[in-house]
Amino acid sequence: VVGLQTDKPLKRAFMPFGGIKMAEQACTTNGYEPDPELHKIFNEYTTTHNQGVFDAYTPEMKAVRHNHIITGLPDTYGRGRIVG
Repeated sequence: VVGLQTDKPLKRAFMPFGGIKMAEQACTTNGYEPDPELHKIFNEYTTTHNQGVFDAYTPEMKAVRHNHIITGLPDTYGRGRIVG
């Protein structure tokens, strides 16, 4: 375990799986410009957990959820949220 997640101690790593927007913001905050190709990959070819859940919903399910007719669908419980 050299730098825990990098090859050198105290070296910052680009970790877009925690959120591409947050990773890009961390780069710009520290004076680096993130690679536009990484932005393209994480916005066009991968999906977040929430995108995957909502992609599985039918239009009817989305409408019912939007109008608060039914609550407690998996997207509200997926990350330990308290619904009540």
